[in-house]
Amino acid sequence: MASSVAVKAQDFYHNIGIGYMAVLYNQEYSISGSTGSYSGGAGGPGLVYNPMLAFDMSGSSSFVLAAYPLLGFALSSVEGASSLAAELPIAAELFFGDLDDMGGFVGLGFNMGFAADGYYSGGTGGPQISGGGQLYIADQLLKARIGYTLGVIKDSSDSAGFTKDSRSIISLGLLYQLGQ
Repeated sequence: MASSVAVKAQDFYHNIGIGYMAVLYNQEYSISGSTGSYSGGAGGPGLVYNPMLAFDMSGSSSFVLAAYPLLGFALSSVEGASSLAAELPIAAELFFGDLDDMGGFVGLGFNMGFAADGYYSGGTGGPQISGGGQLYIADQLLKARIGYTLGVIKDSSDSAGFTKDSRSIISLGLLYQLGQ
């Protein structure tokens, strides 16, 4: 038995802005009889580009396929340390409201991220849940987004000797709509 969903319209949108991402970790290790643990994170600000393909479901909601790639630098107190913050989240979102006006959204997707700050370098990936909204500030439509990634994929080179290796990614973004 087949079913179908009527799609009334489809639009492509572009947003650009600034973001912040952090790879958070909590690790315990046992190497050569020595045990220990540490937790913390590495991350930093970057530029975000947000392409979106939107399918109008009704007058007040849309189904959106979106990506939020971020490329930036990790904040570090280590002088001369190389730093990088990068992530590539992709999401299916349900947007409530008009994409050209105020509204809010929730999304599910997948994210891969990496950060290096002189002390820590590593990445993770996994399912991401996100949400946010957009509103007018000084006659400009701005979009705010927050995402949380449960790190189920880990660098195997990073995990040697770890008895516990929990990682996650927190993502924040503030974006300006360039148009359709």
